[in-house]
Amino acid sequence: MSLLGIGYPLVQFLLTGRGAFGDLVDGLILTPIYYAPELAQNTTFSQPNSPLTILFYRLVRIIWPSLVTTNWLEVDWTSVFQFLALMLVFTFILLKKVSGSFLTTFLLMFSYPMWFLYGRANPDIYCLILFTAYILSLNSRRFFLSAIIIALMGAVKLPFFFVSISLILVRKFKYFIFSLILLPIFFYGPLIFFGYPFWDQVKSVAKVAEHYHRDYVLGEAGSMFNNSLYGLLKITKYAFFSPDTLTAQALLASNEYLVRVHNIIVIIILLLLFVFVFKLNSVLPQRHFSQVDLARLTIILVSFSILLPYISAEYRLALFLPLIGVLIRTKAFDTHSALLFAMLLIPKSFYTFQFGSEVFGVHFLSSALNPILIIVIVLVQMHILITESRDNKESSKRGK
Repeated sequence: MSLLGIGYPLVQFLLTGRGAFGDLVDGLILTPIYYAPELAQNTTFSQPNSPLTILFYRLVRIIWPSLVTTNWLEVDWTSVFQFLALMLVFTFILLKKVSGSFLTTFLLMFSYPMWFLYGRANPDIYCLILFTAYILSLNSRRFFLSAIIIALMGAVKLPFFFVSISLILVRKFKYFIFSLILLPIFFYGPLIFFGYPFWDQVKSVAKVAEHYHRDYVLGEAGSMFNNSLYGLLKITKYAFFSPDTLTAQALLASNEYLVRVHNIIVIIILLLLFVFVFKLNSVLPQRHFSQVDLARLTIILVSFSILLPYISAEYRLALFLPLIGVLIRTKAFDTHSALLFAMLLIPKSFYTFQFGSEVFGVHFLSSALNPILIIVIVLVQMHILITESRDNKESSKRGK
């Protein structure tokens, strides 16, 4: 059943109503309970904030006492606005360095994923800042710094570490290994500052992840704004089989089956990515990648970091913005890419589908369209890379 009009009140609730800045406020309120050993005994808690994110929030609460709060009624909204304004300034400065243009940066900052990201105040904000810094470090060939930044980014949101494969693609294997070593240090290291036994906290981290999988992957808590491949599979399943025709146990079993199907598809995609890398290396001269090459390769990796996890909220699309800035600055933003990204970044959350009464929340049209658009973007970038590399190789041979 399609519902036109449900989307607007829900988006209004999330971005300008009670849910506005909810991810940041919830993080600040719940910070003291992460990652206490008793959290492992809690059967309902499923809000996944990484230890590094929680350490950051604890430091913010120390530096910015007015942000300390224990419930929503005590929130100092002025301090919240000031904190987000500071994050917004950092984002703008880094995007300006990447795009090289004030106008381009201004337009990117007002795109829907950016508006949604800051409206929810999700920790993806910090990943966007780190990712933009990562692009700058790659372009300036500071690979040691790149390895540190991408490890930090992965420690905030683990799926984003997939982007570190770019270090392999540019043949900087030792820096990739270095980032791989740093990742568990940055992820689990903050636990030593929380005052609880280390291994008990590790168990709490695992238990929260287990509950997240139960509620968001096997359940429907993450279906509202899910732009992942798994979200697309769920939408397709509900289009053919209404949840109202299934018992709760049958619905859970169907999602468990869908997880297995998704995992097989992910393996196939990773194998195809390996074939692409092999093909690219066969036509690419043994030279440094240009900034355009790096941007296109990173677009592909960011696309997979959004598609392959079980849950990828719509604001995660903001990670494409610094890469679009690079392509615009280098005059490599071709018509096909521009059209595809325009279709991807426009808001689609106002037209919604409700699949039966048993499914939590509303499934947005973006969950059906955006994964398909991302797949097409990947194919276009792959085609451009292979074609341009082959042409450059042939031109080089003729020159000799």
